[in-house]
Amino acid sequence: MATLHSCGRDKQPRAEKILSLTGKTVATIKTDSHGDKFTEKTVDPDRHWVRKVGGYAYDQSVLEFAQDRGVSYHRLISKTTGETRSAAHSLFIRFGVPINLGHGDQICLPDTFWHPGDQPPLDGFQPATRPTPKAPTPVGAAAQTSLFGMEAV
Repeated sequence: MATLHSCGRDKQPRAEKILSLTGKTVATIKTDSHGDKFTEKTVDPDRHWVRKVGGYAYDQSVLEFAQDRGVSYHRLISKTTGETRSAAHSLFIRFGVPINLGHGDQICLPDTFWHPGDQPPLDGFQPATRPTPKAPTPVGAAAQTSLFGMEAV
């Protein structure tokens, strides 16, 4: 179960550390310049990348704790490259894959839903889209006619 520890100075916004049962900091809740709360977590891609799903995971208790605190998105920082990725909290709820690989119950969000940068897009926090390939027209298929009886171009 996650616990909370607040730190910081009176002149700066407070950061709330989310601690594991062993007392290790697993993420920090921060507030961005727009007033939105997010979690920030440093990951080592070699250790934290969940190959079975192809994404990154959070402990289920941490996600529940973050939701209770009003977190709207999650940010990962690569320990090796400094690269950041972000995903909306709602994507964990809708598309997260429950897993337990011996470290307790976790929710893994596939890579498709992580966006590069400090914040996910503001257009409803939709997952990254990839163009759908157009199906080839079968050989010998009749041309589609338009609504007005003319052949479509």
